[in-house]
Amino acid sequence: MNILRLKPELLKIQDAAIQAFNDVSEHTIAWLHEMKLITTILRDKSIKYSWGYPVFIVIYYKDQVYRKEDRDSALNWMREMDILLKKKEWQAVIQKKKGIEATLGSDPDSETDPEDECESSDGKDMKEGELIEQETSKPLKQ
Repeated sequence: MNILRLKPELLKIQDAAIQAFNDVSEHTIAWLHEMKLITTILRDKSIKYSWGYPVFIVIYYKDQVYRKEDRDSALNWMREMDILLKKKEWQAVIQKKKGIEATLGSDPDSETDPEDECESSDGKDMKEGELIEQETSKPLKQ
């Protein structure tokens, strides 16, 4: 695979360049989508992370290295490390992702947990994490 990236001229057909990429399974893509909430929080807190193969995230925090294989264990770790976002920060994340105003509660300085319940505009109960995933999974309006 590296030879094709290092010598792209080997993959030319009638002046059309062809690029070769590793195949990514649907399972990996679904896992990356599931971890989007975690990576959004980590980026907003300027916490470094990297992806592991096949599906885990390596988090570098306070001179320690942590490996998390699913969203629940990552959220539990974030609770233990006290790095979950405040409601005001959640609003900033949503606004940054969608460019819209979002209200998550009346007290912007209180701590919030992505698993806490909130009520959606249509009256159905949903979790804050679900709210962010729903809003960030829609295509951006131009």
